[in-house]
Amino acid sequence: MKLNLQFFANGEAAGHEQPVPQGQDAEPQAAENTQENGQQDVKPGEGKPLDLVALLKSDKAFQGQVDQHVAKAINTALTNAREKWEKEKGMSAEELAAQATQEREDALAQREQDIQTREMRVAALAMLSDKGLPVALVESISLADEEAMEASLEAVERAFRASVDSAVKERMKGTAPKDQGNTISTQLARMRAAAGLKD
Repeated sequence: MKLNLQFFANGEAAGHEQPVPQGQDAEPQAAENTQENGQQDVKPGEGKPLDLVALLKSDKAFQGQVDQHVAKAINTALTNAREKWEKEKGMSAEELAAQATQEREDALAQREQDIQTREMRVAALAMLSDKGLPVALVESISLADEEAMEASLEAVERAFRASVDSAVKERMKGTAPKDQGNTISTQLARMRAAAGLKD
């Protein structure tokens, strides 16, 4: 079931009609909304829904492209079904049940691996944030297991810190300031001399 989220954002769902400014008419807004079934849009100013069948009848080139894509999808589905049937044709009921069980186990293992990878990614993001490193560095961290993640995190941190240090040193390069006698001890000695005090 498709929902018109703009309908809810405008407050119309709660029975609150949006006021129409003077000099404007409410029809263009109604023309932009989708119909109740949520399948077809209305072009502003036309007042009638777009129709795929009418579009295909009017544009033969578009119809040809759609036909090619549909035919390709059908052929792919038929080929896959035929290959599966030929593979299962010589199998007994026990073999089919074992194959189905194996497929479910493989799918479950893949889902568990995906969940573990997401959890490792979240942990890596938290560690990067805790260390004050950019979270974009998570892409360069190994998420295979916890030890690999920690090792690659340390390597990335060392490399990042070294890069930042070298960039800071490069920017800070320059000549040392010349001593113009403005050190604290020099200024203190001048003040004592001006006040007539001995060192």
